Amino acid sequence: MLISKIRQSTFAPLFLSRNKTGHILVQVINMASRKLPRNRQNSTEAFVTFDFKRHENTLIVKLSGEADLFGSSKLRQALVKKLDGVNKIVFDLSDLDFADSYFLRLLIRLRKRLGGVSSVKVENAKPNVKRIFEITGLDKVFM
Repeated sequence: MLISKIRQSTFAPLFLSRNKTGHILVQVINMASRKLPRNRQNSTEAFVTFDFKRHENTLIVKLSGEADLFGSSKLRQALVKKLDGVNKIVFDLSDLDFADSYFLRLLIRLRKRLGGVSSVKVENAKPNVKRIFEITGLDKVFM
């Protein structure tokens, strides 16, 4: 049910942070007004790196950096070339510092394309990245 609602919705990136009392704040970000670090302002460069390893029909993707609008697009373009003969993808997020709804959208689309309940899995997510999965309920789907 949740996945069908997410597929039909328009994705807006989320920003997770903690306030002084430790509560997690979720903010929907307008990408046009997103404040980037000074070294990234006026840049559409993707700050994500990835490494692919293949074991039989499983593709293991190690991500680092930020899987935002630009990073997820760059990852999608690279993944399309690697999907021949793959029926499962495992994402290692141990070095991923940031993920937003564009990355979640990519995972949902990959799961649909590969056609299986356990065809896409996420492992080793940092607490701030894991939290976006928990907030959306997608931790039950991908973790």
